[in-house]
Amino acid sequence: MGSALMFGAAVVAAIWGVDAERKPLEHVARPLSSVLDDAE
Repeated sequence: MGSALMFGAAVVAAIWGVDAERKPLEHVARPLSSVLDDAE
C-alpha cells in the first residue's frame, strides 16, 4: 500500500513538479504581499 502511494506521488511530482532546487522562494512563486498589492 505504501509503495503504491509513493509511486503515485512520484508520478504527480514528475508531471506537476517545479524545479526549485537552490532557488530563492521569490523566484519560484510571487510573494503574497505582491498579490495583495495588485488587488487593491
